[in-house]
Amino acid sequence: MPDPDSQENHDAELARRLEVAERELHALLHSISHDVRAPLRVINGFSLALQEDYAKVLEGAGLDHVRRIRAAAARMDQMLDGILRLSRITVKPPESGRVDLSHMARDIVCGLRENTPPHEVEVDVEPGMELAGDRALVRVVLHELIGNAWKYTRGVSGARIGVGRAGAPPGRFAVRVRDNGIGFDSELAGERLFGLFQCFHDREKQPGNGVGLALARRAARVMGGEVEARSKPGEGAEFTCILPDGSAR
Repeated sequence: MPDPDSQENHDAELARRLEVAERELHALLHSISHDVRAPLRVINGFSLALQEDYAKVLEGAGLDHVRRIRAAAARMDQMLDGILRLSRITVKPPESGRVDLSHMARDIVCGLRENTPPHEVEVDVEPGMELAGDRALVRVVLHELIGNAWKYTRGVSGARIGVGRAGAPPGRFAVRVRDNGIGFDSELAGERLFGLFQCFHDREKQPGNGVGLALARRAARVMGGEVEARSKPGEGAEFTCILPDGSAR
């Protein structure tokens, strides 16, 4: 028979290790937030001074070099922000409650319309989508997938985004985000699509920090789910998130 005391000691040791790992993670995040970003602020500050105070001396090529330095510093700051956001999605057991996906999707779209540059796009959200899950994590997934569609339909004539149900096995719920944007080669991208800082388009034309899809998949997997992608260049994209549905039990 298993020794209850041995199991209890094992559980206590595991809990201790998790606590140590969590403290180390918080220390790392604090370092990224403050210590690592400090040199970036110095680079940005002095390069801005060069740009403003020595424009006549630097002129064409020199000013372009300074602009590139500032752009690279800004991009690194965005990358650090992405690492922080990804790290904050912990492996703690997700909570479970009623999630109105339809209302959440419409709220996300309203936020994008208010806080991003004007974008002519028709968004269709299927009504009545609900599941039992972790509201905060579900929002991360939905926000990143809709935001991704929003970004890559910009400039597309007759841009459309659809958010609706997809087929799923018993006990699971699938929500699909479709768009008719510029698309990409999902077979060529493979697993790299969900990696950190990956980019499959010209960064000058489609700026971003390459973190959104990594966040979406991480949040889905913490809940025991998955995110899948299908796309071809010029034919839009389709992302499907399959999640456990506590209400179906």
